[in-house]
Parts: sequence; C-alpha cells; structure tokens
Amino acid sequence: MPLPSPHSGESEQEFVSRCVKNLNDSGEFESNEQRVAVCYSQFRKGHSKKKKQVHKNSHGSFSALSTFLENE
Repeated sequence: MPLPSPHSGESEQEFVSRCVKNLNDSGEFESNEQRVAVCYSQFRKGHSKKKKQVHKNSHGSFSALSTFLENE
C-alpha cells in the first residue's frame, strides 16, 4: 500500500494524525513509534517536493526552479 502524502494546506499535525491512523488501520509497521516517524518523514518529503516549481522560460521550454523556505 502506498504511503499517505500531505494534502495542499494540510498542517503537519493534521497530516501526521491522519497518516498514523491510516497506517494503523492498514496494519503497516509494527509500532506506533515507527508509524509516527514514517509520517513525519512523509510530511517533510511532501513539502520538499512542493518547493520545486516548474516555470516556462522565454524560449518556450520548461525549467524547474527550487525555492527555499525560511525556518527549515
């Protein structure tokens, strides 16, 4: 089963809560500590993917630009 991903606008607390419940219900991972760790990792991965934005340049092709958020 694929791991949950954060929804747009979903806070860390909301995502981790939903993610842990989903993993618990699916029977994945042996302990709650493992589920929590996986969910926090998924949240960070989801936000790092959102940092990359695709922009069309003046030549009509696309390039990926990374943006950086403060307080990471």
